[in-house]
Amino acid sequence: RKPSGILVLAILGLALAGCDGGEMLACTEIGSPAGIAVSVTGTDTQQAARVAVKACWDGDCQTKTADLFESTEAGPEQCKGTAPDATCSVTMIPTGDKNGFVELPTLPEVAVELEVSVLDGNGVALVQGAATLTPELTFPNGPKCPAGGVQGTVTIDSAGNISAS
Repeated sequence: RKPSGILVLAILGLALAGCDGGEMLACTEIGSPAGIAVSVTGTDTQQAARVAVKACWDGDCQTKTADLFESTEAGPEQCKGTAPDATCSVTMIPTGDKNGFVELPTLPEVAVELEVSVLDGNGVALVQGAATLTPELTFPNGPKCPAGGVQGTVTIDSAGNISAS
């Protein structure tokens, strides 16, 4: 018995569903949660342990906290030899800054009023600042794959100056 034309078209359609212009498109299940990334800069980051973010939009406010971690950057590259098969490595070095991520699952793509407090280990505010931010959808696998969470970034320094992006 021969397969029907509809069955052949269905199979062909399924085979092409993962293609983009003739190329297979690989979209992973990588996570991209909704929330605000916070960077704490300045000379007084040693005592900074947590960050609290109050986010308000459309008359609703949410306050969440997150741990802060030592920020790092790549140090100088070190190679053993110059041959094509030589091995190279880079060591991450502390910058003196700290960073954290405050998850806000319902964060929208609208203007959000933020109040950011950097806290010490006892929950006492070391520095506070306020800013307005319009978070954006993220695309962890590129623009041709499904979007991830809505995210924004703020940087606060030891004087309470805050910038949002």
